[in-house]
Amino acid sequence: MRKFPLAISAVALSFLCSSAHAATLSFGATTQSVAVDCGFKLKVTQANAFGTLQLVPPPAANADPIFTHVCKKGGITISNPTSALAGLGFSIDCGTNQFRPITGDGTHSGITLQGFGLAAFNCYVDGFNKGIVTTGDAADIEDNRVTNCTGDGFSLRSTVPLNSQNLNGLFINGNRSINNGGWGFNIAASGIDAEQGSFFFNTANGNGKGGFLIKGNGNTLSGGIASSNKGPGIFVVSTSCCSNITGSQDLDTFQADNNAGPAIIYAAKDDGSNSGLPTGFDSTPGGIDVTNDGKNASCPAGSVDPTGTNKEICLKVLGKPCSDKALNACP
Repeated sequence: MRKFPLAISAVALSFLCSSAHAATLSFGATTQSVAVDCGFKLKVTQANAFGTLQLVPPPAANADPIFTHVCKKGGITISNPTSALAGLGFSIDCGTNQFRPITGDGTHSGITLQGFGLAAFNCYVDGFNKGIVTTGDAADIEDNRVTNCTGDGFSLRSTVPLNSQNLNGLFINGNRSINNGGWGFNIAASGIDAEQGSFFFNTANGNGKGGFLIKGNGNTLSGGIASSNKGPGIFVVSTSCCSNITGSQDLDTFQADNNAGPAIIYAAKDDGSNSGLPTGFDSTPGGIDVTNDGKNASCPAGSVDPTGTNKEICLKVLGKPCSDKALNACP
């Protein structure tokens, strides 16, 4: 878990309260109490950068009020208006949040992280429009659970291109997305590292549009599980000839079972490293485990299924194979 160092000063006075409240802002050897309720907002500054907002959920007697009722106008928003070059970060940690979620009324978002270097750990979000939303590079999303949202469980975005010297990527480890109306994970970013967290793989179960939708380049996706989703288990699109040169495009050790759509739709360029298949798909026997997928759906046009069933694993090469000129132009 990539937690930031605990170094933070006070935020807006309207959020300060007595020590009766569980949430704390940590700075140096001192902690401050803070009342975290629906609509809570915190802005990252030079003064409070690299700190942690630590929540305590029920059954603690002094549980934060955000866990005690439905949030009608959103949950928690952390924003970092500084540029990525400043390198400032901040994290929210919901502690041992396994008893009661931050709950919404089907609208807004549960946790929103706007800007560079923001992190969410151990949070349980239920019943918003979107569960956890990020809109910046270097986000670190680990060991969270999102359930029963009307839209996507996790909506994670970064616009930093693969060839940027400032690319940090996203860290998405050990999260669970269950029974949401959209995609379990809807991710558009480059440099993603998605692996096992402290206890779980990234897991998508019972989501309305599908398990994982991932658009970007140079991404490492390992150990995901998609089951009983109403669309594809995982849908990956990578459009760069440089994904395996500048980055490390790779999908391996993925498990998909009983999804309504194909288990895997994987579309990428052919850089010559994968025997005529799209770059970064691990075809090693045993790495990809698929059971009872695509019962009512075949592969999209232009894709091929190496299993021969035309409905479980769908691989598609985008465009023509990468030329030497294109490959030589990669950073």
